[in-house]
Amino acid sequence: MKTPSIKPNMRPKIYLAPCGIGLGHAGRLITIAKKLRDLGAFCFFSTNGEAVNFVKSHNFPVERGPAIKYFELPDGSPDFVKTTTRPIIHISALLRQICKEIRLIKRINPDTIITDSRISTVIASWLLGRPCLLILQQMKVILPHVKELSKIRRILKKLLEYSLVACLSVVWRISKKIYVPDFPYPFTIAKSQVNVYSSFYKRAEFIGPIIDINLNALSNKREDVAFRRSFDLNELPLIFLGLSGTPKEKKAITEKFREIFQSFPKTFQFFVTIGRRNFKPIIRENVKIYGWIETRTPIYRICDIVIHRGGHNTTSECLYFGKPMIIIPTPSHPEKIDNANSVRRLGLSLVISQSHVSKKSLLKAINTILTTPSFGNMAKAIRKQALKFNAVKTMVEHIFMLYNKR
Repeated sequence: MKTPSIKPNMRPKIYLAPCGIGLGHAGRLITIAKKLRDLGAFCFFSTNGEAVNFVKSHNFPVERGPAIKYFELPDGSPDFVKTTTRPIIHISALLRQICKEIRLIKRINPDTIITDSRISTVIASWLLGRPCLLILQQMKVILPHVKELSKIRRILKKLLEYSLVACLSVVWRISKKIYVPDFPYPFTIAKSQVNVYSSFYKRAEFIGPIIDINLNALSNKREDVAFRRSFDLNELPLIFLGLSGTPKEKKAITEKFREIFQSFPKTFQFFVTIGRRNFKPIIRENVKIYGWIETRTPIYRICDIVIHRGGHNTTSECLYFGKPMIIIPTPSHPEKIDNANSVRRLGLSLVISQSHVSKKSLLKAINTILTTPSFGNMAKAIRKQALKFNAVKTMVEHIFMLYNKR
């Protein structure tokens, strides 16, 4: 379908509000916003946390809002007890978020409101009588736990999860449209998180992952050769290690890899990004560590394996590029553990728990993937299915169709 044209002498104003925990939610909306900006729209962001500076780095106007505190343990895993035992703080933050969103929406007076997993924006839009498009990857709430639960605790956990889903779905349902940035079954990455009761499920449209890659640039030998030269990469098996998540998540796994790299065999080469701007690169014979690279397309094209934390966006990118994975999910992080197990069952990856990451376990996993053709074959097969989806194009079409109906 061709992207609808903009009405003459009009410049659409788009209000985008991603959840500020991590950078994944903001990354999805930035990808959409860049395409909208290219087509002449004005895009304004409202978010919090690390996402604020991330949005600024892409030259979009952004306003920082109150944050709902999310507590973590030293290993980067969610501190469920500390997070859930402060309801008054969370309710107060949510109310302040809603009030801030109402003021911003009134000030910007947008033609379209889009949110990625941010409850306050949906509520504020509803209170103002404005339609809101919702991007939602996690419909189902999965409560984290470390130790094995007794039968009674498992029942209580299920009841609480069901109650949370029921309450949240009331809010999610008031949005004009729900988009799931994932593939339909059987290739769904976040299977457990979108497995909710049928009436809610039917309202959602699976559009494929929203990722910042040019689907027409998945192959370019000339650029690949130039990239290898510019980063001094040889022909040894290349492992791309992309670290993402909150600062504590990244710190916990970075410390483990710092020790592993001291004695890892030089028959492999690592290209590492740690998700930090203004970071001075660390260059060694077979390990190159960068804080940030503007586009990961070339490294995806030339690498043999991708190691990551189980984030939805990175997993999706691997599927589009047909790359097998080694996933080290954040401990007790249901979303990332679910993503990791989902692609493992598809035959695309191996999973190593953070507590078991070592030189031995990593070397074994790398050698297993490199010497087992089924990983690469399955990745290429699923890549063909992935290329049937272009979520950014779909979202832009829907946004402009809605705008032109005004």
